[in-house]
Amino acid sequence: MKGRSDLFVLVRLAGFIDGRPVQIEGRVEIEAGARLKQLFGRADKVLDRAGARPFRRALRQSVWPVILVNGERLDWPAGRERVLEPDDQVSVLLMAGGG
Repeated sequence: MKGRSDLFVLVRLAGFIDGRPVQIEGRVEIEAGARLKQLFGRADKVLDRAGARPFRRALRQSVWPVILVNGERLDWPAGRERVLEPDDQVSVLLMAGGG
């Protein structure tokens, strides 16, 4: 990002991708007016040191993840246009099992 925006969002990802457990948490700097869909690409760049793009991959699972913004559940993909505010907390919860 060019310059510092001083707008941060806490983002979490928990669950299983390709049968392997994933748990990631961290603060991600965003630009003013950033939307939820933009956050996931940014989170992959900032928090994913292995280059596996877990946030993008989480959204391509056969079952949509549960996405919470400040504890409020959003429908996906309709909720991807939500504009984020400073200090929002975004959680992505993936299916842990079935049966």
